[in-house]
Amino acid sequence: LGTAFTSEQARVIIDNASCPLSEMNDNEPDVRGDTALMQFSLKYGSMVRYHSCDCGMLYVLRLRDNSVIIIDGGEIEQATEACDEFMRRLEDLTNTENGGKIRVAAWICTHNHDDHMDVFTKLLKREKDVLCVERVMFNFPSRTLLDYSSGCTDRLRERLKKYAPNAKYLKLHTGQTVHFPDSYLEVLTTHEDILPLSIRARDGGAYRGMNETTTVFQIIFDDASVIFLGDAEESNGEALIALYGKNLLSCKYLQGAHHLINDDRSIYANIRAEKLLAPQGRFTVMTRFCDNIRYLTSLFGAENIYFAGDCTYVFTIKDGNESISYFESKGYVYDDSGY
Repeated sequence: LGTAFTSEQARVIIDNASCPLSEMNDNEPDVRGDTALMQFSLKYGSMVRYHSCDCGMLYVLRLRDNSVIIIDGGEIEQATEACDEFMRRLEDLTNTENGGKIRVAAWICTHNHDDHMDVFTKLLKREKDVLCVERVMFNFPSRTLLDYSSGCTDRLRERLKKYAPNAKYLKLHTGQTVHFPDSYLEVLTTHEDILPLSIRARDGGAYRGMNETTTVFQIIFDDASVIFLGDAEESNGEALIALYGKNLLSCKYLQGAHHLINDDRSIYANIRAEKLLAPQGRFTVMTRFCDNIRYLTSLFGAENIYFAGDCTYVFTIKDGNESISYFESKGYVYDDSGY
């Protein structure tokens, strides 16, 4: 039983699965003096099953206590040599020797589409002796509200149970706040905010599709912040406006919704951000989603849009100052390496 507060209401939450919110806070000491946000480079191309894909996103926030928060994961077609490179980048972020233990303070999943969990699901098994997962946070919809294929979700749950049995779980709800060293996470909206019925739902269902069930959250750190939109739809944007009003949310980094496939102008027009992080390939956007990138370029400027398909970006913030590092993309077409 818990309570979540928004700007207009209080909600009583009956939740038998989550640990108490107070137990999710991480108060380890500051040993780094800075924080680093990584947009990991995945391979983007045409959507060809077991060959390549045009979606997937994978982010990491390295905290001041040298632990990491991992957000989402890529599609199985992206779980190639990129997995080796991802582990190298984690080692570099945390100054850990190859094979050394890496504390995952939390894994957060925006929604249960396979392109947002497959790579992490693979790493759970492959790197079980390296990745020490302490917390898991997500809010997936009930199958009574949205009928969905359970393959990737069931695989994830099974591996969390087997390879991270001691991880604490928190079902995310709007208004919750979780504290980490010199940073905190705030849940801005979940799929619960567009119930009882999305006006776009088909056949009397609660949602139009899985993207509408995205959890949108903000992490504030070192005089900066990042908002993760996952695959948010216009209806999620409408929920944000209803909860926070127009033009009241702001951040330094904004993750572009749904790999820049959606228009989502109700979101971009009402969140003030300095830089757009695009979990997508530049060629895909320029050739298939021209109108979207024109609009986003008019808002952010071309120099402030960072495409995950170009390279891995690491934004390090120390004393309010930013430095950016770049690392070459690794991994090409799918290599049949499986989950």
